[in-house]
Order: sequence, then C-alpha cells, then structure tokens
Amino acid sequence: MDRGLWTLKCQRCDELFTLELGDNERIIEYARNHPCPSCNEKPAADSDAREPVGQWHHVIGFRATKDPRR
Repeated sequence: MDRGLWTLKCQRCDELFTLELGDNERIIEYARNHPCPSCNEKPAADSDAREPVGQWHHVIGFRATKDPRR
C-alpha cells in the first residue's frame, strides 16, 4: 500500500529517520507506533505527557522503490 522509503521527523527530539515499507504496510501505523531510533520514543505511548504531543511522527518525505517483481 505505502511501499517505499519514508522520511519521518520525531515529534519529541526533531531527529530525522527513514523507514522502508513493504507492500502491505501503512505509513500511518508506523508513524504512530514506530520508536524514534535517536530517542526511542513512540508517539502513541506518550498519552500521559505534561504537554500534549501529536499522535504520530511527522511524515516529511517519500521516495518510491522499484518493485522487484517487475
């Protein structure tokens, strides 16, 4: 569904990181549940924070990858 390389920005520490998604994966699920490799925070797990934070890391880029079946 969202196959390709996605660049996300952590909502907590503002670091950029990249995820590669396959055919049946959705970026919205990863942006909400994948921990930041820099600070290891998951946005969905931050429900008791003092300051309200967004529900997912910010999606800031996408690059399509070639389908190996073609």
